[in-house]
Amino acid sequence: MFAGIGTTVPDSTVELSPETIGQLDRDALVVLGANEADLTGDAVFQGLGAVADGRAVYVPGDGDFAGAVGFGNPLSLPYAAELITPQLAAVLG
Repeated sequence: MFAGIGTTVPDSTVELSPETIGQLDRDALVVLGANEADLTGDAVFQGLGAVADGRAVYVPGDGDFAGAVGFGNPLSLPYAAELITPQLAAVLG
């Protein structure tokens, strides 16, 4: 879904530690299942340039986007893209 809206998606996923969280520092960051207030006290997360510069999008883990991505089928993924694209455009200006 993210590749379909023009973003670069890594070939694989890995678990990140505080020492390697810098790998998340990209043009924008989508945070699924946490809101901004949940991560305010996390100094490592707050130190990411994307977060510090306001280029993070926080998406509830129980909302329409999470449900659409969770289904991951040809009907739900375009819907998820429609939901997240305006939010990404807003933070990328």
